[in-house]
Amino acid sequence: MSRRTYLRTIFYCGSRLIQRAAFGALVIVLSVLLELAGFQQGVGLKAREMMIRGAVVNESGYPVANTPVRLIAQRVEENLQAPTPAILDKKVIETRTDSKGLYEIVALIDSYYNRYVLSFYSENQFDSIVYTIPPEEDISSAVFKEGTAEITVNRTLTYNPQWPEIKARIEELGANSDQGRILRLRGVPDKVENFTVQKGKQGELWWYYSKGFCYRFLQGRLDKLFNFTPMNPPREEWKQAI
Repeated sequence: MSRRTYLRTIFYCGSRLIQRAAFGALVIVLSVLLELAGFQQGVGLKAREMMIRGAVVNESGYPVANTPVRLIAQRVEENLQAPTPAILDKKVIETRTDSKGLYEIVALIDSYYNRYVLSFYSENQFDSIVYTIPPEEDISSAVFKEGTAEITVNRTLTYNPQWPEIKARIEELGANSDQGRILRLRGVPDKVENFTVQKGKQGELWWYYSKGFCYRFLQGRLDKLFNFTPMNPPREEWKQAI
């Protein structure tokens, strides 16, 4: 091999190595730039931050403190044969209102989820004795509106129609009495049975069929609690009188 051919070979190989190194560096730079721009494989646009805030009050205009507020992100799929879309995946962010009835949720809005719902109800945390369960509110259009960084959603909770009766009965029984406390916790029982035991003691059974509880009272004091599988109330139309 002549000296000239040898030098050409060295130059060619060196050029290829430089090109490969440059291409590798370019790939790394592009990957970093794409990640910073928000593109991730299989995800799409990078999640953006959004603030959702508001106030929860009752019908009288007073703030409702310590009530749950939930942001539910859902990935749904429409099905023409089903009355409602199928929920394929979801995530929930939950908070509670403060002493002034105010709440605030800061969340990353991810385009993977195509529906966003705000709920003011959570099982075992919402006071359904005083208030009726509020419907969920679909805020998807506001969430996906370009340029939106903050959404305000206020809610007024309506009173449970039975609350005036429950409240009056609690005041009559005493808020700290056993019956008063159970009434505030569970509401109006589905059925009340009166009975008499030995020595003429008067007792009552408070049945909560749908909740799976039965409370036995003797002389107005809680004597025993029975637990069972929740069921529908008997077909007989029991008069709800306590």
